[in-house]
Amino acid sequence: MPEILRHFQAFRKAFASAFRSSCRSLNLDIHQAAVLKALAELGPSPAVDLSQATLLDPATVNRTVAEAVKRGWVRQVKDTRDRRCCRLTLTDEGLGVARRVLRRIRRLERHALSPFSPEERSRLGRDLTLLTERLASVDGNA
Repeated sequence: MPEILRHFQAFRKAFASAFRSSCRSLNLDIHQAAVLKALAELGPSPAVDLSQATLLDPATVNRTVAEAVKRGWVRQVKDTRDRRCCRLTLTDEGLGVARRVLRRIRRLERHALSPFSPEERSRLGRDLTLLTERLASVDGNA
């Protein structure tokens, strides 16, 4: 297996496992956590903004929002400027869940990054950004 793919798969698997373990009592998945986090940060937003903020495809955002609405975490509000559009907003319960998720993710991140110095953390961020930009620039002929 190519080196970068192997590292990506290992990281993805380890992160998913750690996330499930950290957020087990909240009974939500990583997509729900991402949407709740985005709504907590952005405030009332259309689904397209959530898709951009979470890097999730629109279909995944729509399914995730539908589940969050069923669970009472999110409600849909008509946009006063564009009646064809609705904005999604956290309920009080959803805001509480979002805050708990964020605390647990921050704790998980602190744990994962604890062996790194501030300089190494900064370098890691720059390196990951560079890799992301390089991969985003692939034109299909790589």
